[in-house]
Amino acid sequence: MNQDLDLTEQLMNEGFTPFGNIEDLTEEDFLLKDDIFQYIFSVEDDLAREKLIAKLGFQAKKLKISRQFNSLLKAHKENYFKNSKVDSGNKTNFSNFKGEQMNCGAWTADDSGVYMVEVGANMQKNIIRASYIPIVPTKRLINIDDDVEKVEIAIYKDRKWKKIIVDKNSIASKSKILNLANKGLEVTDDNAKNLIKYLADVLALNEFEPQQAVTHLGWINNDFAPFSDKYTYDGEDAFINVYKGISEKGNYDIWIETMKKLRKESKTLKLDMAVSFASPLVELCNINPFILHVWGKSSNGKTVGQMVALSIWGNPTKKHLFSTFSNTIVANERLLNFLKHLPLALDELQLAKTKYKNFDEMIYSVTEG
Repeated sequence: MNQDLDLTEQLMNEGFTPFGNIEDLTEEDFLLKDDIFQYIFSVEDDLAREKLIAKLGFQAKKLKISRQFNSLLKAHKENYFKNSKVDSGNKTNFSNFKGEQMNCGAWTADDSGVYMVEVGANMQKNIIRASYIPIVPTKRLINIDDDVEKVEIAIYKDRKWKKIIVDKNSIASKSKILNLANKGLEVTDDNAKNLIKYLADVLALNEFEPQQAVTHLGWINNDFAPFSDKYTYDGEDAFINVYKGISEKGNYDIWIETMKKLRKESKTLKLDMAVSFASPLVELCNINPFILHVWGKSSNGKTVGQMVALSIWGNPTKKHLFSTFSNTIVANERLLNFLKHLPLALDELQLAKTKYKNFDEMIYSVTEG
């Protein structure tokens, strides 16, 4: 307890209050003035407040107005409780958040997390905790293929903000939101219900213009994902690094000069790049997909040639655009479905023998569509 509370309790113990000595209060003070009751509810410490009520009740008894005092106390208590339940129109207040602050109603959302203060029937204050870390919805997404609605959520953890995209029904059910603990949410059985309520309140209190989302790359009408700012990726986490790898980086002039030099030295590299450039044209020309098979001795630059061809579109490393036949058949099919109209480069063809019965099966699987 701080010094101000110590002094307040000491004065009350001695019978002194801002409206006078309790023992000097009259019937008129109790029944016609609101100062007494306003002061009761201004005392934050529960024990000090109960002591004050007891002393006032004892004086009311001496004045033979206990019934009237208790009735007025009850009425003021109900009024105070009612007013404490009204939404205060709070806004999120995260100190290092780059987006706009959101309306969050009665919730307090700051660097300490998300919580709400409720006043109980006996005027005690209860902390309703929704999250121990900063968290806020930032986007509504609607997938253009299946119309499924998702929500982008920003959370602050490990001293940095990160964003995750989840199905909307995942934050509408206690059992489902618990699964999002794997994505970084600090959610347990204890706070799941409150977190659901907070996220729902923010979504309801703010105007989120729905944004179009896609689960794959390539042509979407006259646009090409991800080279269009119309669409947000909301697909599988397994492909998020591939999606992020398709971006513009480096010095374009140096890349052009380097490519010119390499193409003069290698006809194979010309083929690699031609296939890579042609990949988006297959859909526009309404032709069947095709495969370029490059073989030769080890250390002849086959892998480097594929990576050079992939550098047209983004990061050509294995963590991003580059892949191998070490993947399962299903994994390769999912990757093809994700890339759509961008090229797929698979290295180490000899590994395909362990996945497919023969090369015919492999070719059919890859080019099936």
